[in-house]
Order: sequence, then structure tokens, then C-alpha cells
Amino acid sequence: MNKQHRRMLEELQKLVDKACDSDRLFFERKRDRKHRIRRSHRAEILQNHLLSRGKFDSRLPSGLAWFTIVKCLCAGVRLRAFVPFVENAADTDLVPEAHCRELFEAMAERDPRIRQVELQLRAAACGEERL
Repeated sequence: MNKQHRRMLEELQKLVDKACDSDRLFFERKRDRKHRIRRSHRAEILQNHLLSRGKFDSRLPSGLAWFTIVKCLCAGVRLRAFVPFVENAADTDLVPEAHCRELFEAMAERDPRIRQVELQLRAAACGEERL
């Protein structure tokens, strides 16, 4: 990775951190929630594309946009998954916990890496051995 590429990733990370900060604030306000869905920040999608070396195809058909499903694992530890959804979705903060949880679980079923990362995060950051 060259210096310019590293610098671009650092700048993207700052923007991604702001998006993730909105997740932290959401879960602080709504302590009964463990899941949320929100419109993805463009920096998150670009970061995924760059870090996957092009394996993450960020292009979507017209009418769709990227959304982020966030699962709060424990205080300060959240896991994100990305899903295409209709572009003109209503206020995502109003989507009920049960629906957000179902979406996250469906993504984890489709991509076993999500569950693997969840287990690793729970063990390393939350002090849990198993789900």
C-alpha cells in the first residue's frame, strides 16, 4: 500500500468514525435496543471496497442504496453489516428492534464471516466465550 493510499484510508476512517459515532449515540439514547439500521455513509462503502481489494462491489441498481445494520454487542462494541435496500426508505430510526434483529440475523446466515467476527469481538472485547 503506497503513502497516498494509506492517507486516503486514514481520511476515510475519520468519516467512518463519525458514522459509527452516530451508532454510539443511538444506543446511548435507546438503551433497550441492540440493533439498528441506517443509511450507510459513502465513506463506509468506499472503505469496504478498498479494503476488500475490489471483492466488495459497491455498485447498486437504480433505486437501491446501501444501508448499515448495526448490532451492539456490549458497551462500546458494535458490529456492522451492509445491505442494499430501497433508496427512499423512511426514517430508519423508527424501524423496530425486532425487524433490525431479523435483518442482521439474515445477513449473518448468508455470510458466516459475520458470525465469526461477532464471536471474536465478544470474546476479545466483551469478555464472552460464546454467544
